[in-house]
Amino acid sequence: MDNSSFYISAITIHDLFGNEQFHWELFPDVNILGGENGSGKSTVLKACHALLKDGFIADEKLAGLVGSIEIEFDNGWLLNWSKQKVDSIEFQREKGFEYYLNSASMDNDGCFSLQKVQASIGEGVTYPVKDLIRQLKVSLINSFEQRLFSQEKMQTVEGNDRTYLDYLIHEQIFKRNATFTGILERIVSALSEGGGIDNLLKEKDIRSFFAFYRVLESFLENYEVATDNQIRLKKKGCDRELSYEDLSMGEKQLILLLLMVNNTVEEPCIFFMDEPDLGMHVVWKEILIRKLRDLNPNMQIVLSTHAPSMIEGWQNRVKEMDQLIQ
Repeated sequence: MDNSSFYISAITIHDLFGNEQFHWELFPDVNILGGENGSGKSTVLKACHALLKDGFIADEKLAGLVGSIEIEFDNGWLLNWSKQKVDSIEFQREKGFEYYLNSASMDNDGCFSLQKVQASIGEGVTYPVKDLIRQLKVSLINSFEQRLFSQEKMQTVEGNDRTYLDYLIHEQIFKRNATFTGILERIVSALSEGGGIDNLLKEKDIRSFFAFYRVLESFLENYEVATDNQIRLKKKGCDRELSYEDLSMGEKQLILLLLMVNNTVEEPCIFFMDEPDLGMHVVWKEILIRKLRDLNPNMQIVLSTHAPSMIEGWQNRVKEMDQLIQ
């Protein structure tokens, strides 16, 4: 499987919300989905992300909103998912398909709901779904729809007044610092041996590390940002040092999004973004997609938004939900 060209070319959903047929042909770089509240934008993005991440839709409520999904890729692969009602777990399974049982409970008709999924390339040539998923790099940013988690999990982050966004940023910094440690060791080793670091600075992981701060500073023009393994800032003209915890919600959302994209380290990937611009200034919205692609030009973006300013320069990549529903 060739990751260098492994992007979604089309998404087809049958029985979206019970009776709507949805078809979207995608570009390999940027795709923007618009539509009214409740039109199904989030459902499309979340369901496709779940399938490409796990091979099934674990969220029973989300799975209940769609009948079947086909995700086509530009190199000929196809992921085909659907639901099936059976009156017994011991039933005749169709060759070439894998099955997932959402719940052991029966519905009012005495039936179980199974998910049925198949990965294929070419006519009649199927592969284990896990083989497809293992070679895909997919992410979803949906951080601004709050979810509950245990107080114990929150306590793993120092401080008692951390917000949910603080926790998510902390996770991404920890992930990035694993890469940073390796970068630092290589730079120190090169300098101790009397060599230069010019060639090191051209390597992808190091280039990506410094690109994050360059892009962040282009948004936070009123701050001086320290380039280290944390996110430390100072308001220009002020001596007090700040951390990301001291920033506004919109600034934190921006930092989280930049960190998540930066942690792809320029690798080919598919990034679902469900209204990532919420809480951001209109000027930020106008440059957001371009700056994200500065961090990873090999990323396919599949994004939903209500903001006209987000489509600046990408008008030919925009589709409205009512254009895609048949």
